[in-house]
Amino acid sequence: MRKALLPLVLFAAVLAPLPALACSCVPAKRVDLATFVARVPVIFWGRAVSQRVEGNERVYVFEVAGAKGALPVRVRLRTRRSSAACGATFPLNRPVLVGAGIGRGTLTASSCTQYVIRVRQAEILRRLRRCRPFGGCS
Repeated sequence: MRKALLPLVLFAAVLAPLPALACSCVPAKRVDLATFVARVPVIFWGRAVSQRVEGNERVYVFEVAGAKGALPVRVRLRTRRSSAACGATFPLNRPVLVGAGIGRGTLTASSCTQYVIRVRQAEILRRLRRCRPFGGCS
């Protein structure tokens, strides 16, 4: 009986779903900032004025004040709901520097991009020359 069950158990083990992999970011100090600033489509100072959950995503509405890239005064930004899926979190009603991609007709953010921006913000701001909270970027 045991020998008959062994193939079935092995087959079930192969078909079992694998555990989800956690978000993993490159250490911020190893990121080449010139490449980072060039490749992140939008970097802006903003203030999250609202947040809601839609399925597996968190949707923020930001008031924008100064950006690398053309943005309207208010934008929607989507991120994964879970930090394990590289979702970013933003404080409400506080100025924050945000790095975002553009996808599905809206801005998207990840915790890895925000991690680099948070750790190396002063260097990124020097690369953008003049970029102050609610004072614009150039």
